[in-house]
Order: sequence, then structure tokens, then C-alpha cells
Amino acid sequence: MASEFTPTPVPALDNPELERFLAELQEQLAGAISAAQATIASWDRDPDWVNAPSGQIAVFDGSDPGSGEGIYYRRGGSWYKLTEAAGTFYP
Repeated sequence: MASEFTPTPVPALDNPELERFLAELQEQLAGAISAAQATIASWDRDPDWVNAPSGQIAVFDGSDPGSGEGIYYRRGGSWYKLTEAAGTFYP
């Protein structure tokens, strides 16, 4: 999985309000990236894909879950391969 985003100190800008805004924005970005990393997984090497929670998005190498290499969405105990068309999948 991708490495974590770590906020860095905001340089002095002679504008405390802007400095505070940028620091808070970095914290929000760190939270959003962390949440995304918890949702998206690469299951190529993880044998526990069978127990993934509903809502999980995963990239499979083609050996599982059975419809070839690609990006899959977990819903109701089943995996659905996302199509090439953005935002659609075959139930």
C-alpha cells in the first residue's frame, strides 16, 4: 500500500491565519488519505480477500476472484469487477 502522508511544518508566512489554515488543511489531507488507504487494497499477495468487508475496493492479479485481472468492489459477500466505464459494475 502507498506510504502515509505526513504533514510538514508550514513555513512562516507573516500571516498567522494562512499558516493555521495550511496546517489544518494538511491534517485534513492526512485523514482523507488514511481513509482511502483503508478502503483500497491490493489483494495480489493477501490470501484473506475472502473476508474483506463490504465496500472494499481491491486490485486483483487475475488469479482471484475469478473474472480476471482488474479492479473489484465487494458488496454483500461477493466481488464485482468494475468495467472500463467509470462508475459502473456488473452485479
